[in-house]
Amino acid sequence: MSADENLHAGQAGPLPMGPDVFYRVHHQDAPFGPEHAASGLVDHAGRPVKGERSRRGYSTFQNPHELEHYLDEMGWTGRADFGERRVIAFRGRQVGRGANHEPLAIPHSAEPDESMTWDTFQQRLAHTDMPHLRLAPGGGQ
Repeated sequence: MSADENLHAGQAGPLPMGPDVFYRVHHQDAPFGPEHAASGLVDHAGRPVKGERSRRGYSTFQNPHELEHYLDEMGWTGRADFGERRVIAFRGRQVGRGANHEPLAIPHSAEPDESMTWDTFQQRLAHTDMPHLRLAPGGGQ
């Protein structure tokens, strides 16, 4: 099965990667789509930092291993409300860089290609090849 078919089939195998495939953690109740794609700096409690401007595009990673690394480094996986969030994969285009140098991307569609729990993401990640990580601990390059 090709990565393209896998992205739409929701298979339990490896996570697909490609130049237009992006991953992010998204609150299950938050709207999703091109018109909602914005990112801003948040504190460790997940609240927007005052005085920070919002940037166009969702904070994302094209390499799902980088998403896991980033979330671990930022302490997000230990947050009490982390279970209310889903890992989503979508096709889109990169439009810039976020406050932590992560790619900002706008989806092509109002529906993600995949939505999964953190546990499912980690199970599939274990079967996904790991290219070189580009994001260093602490958000540096």
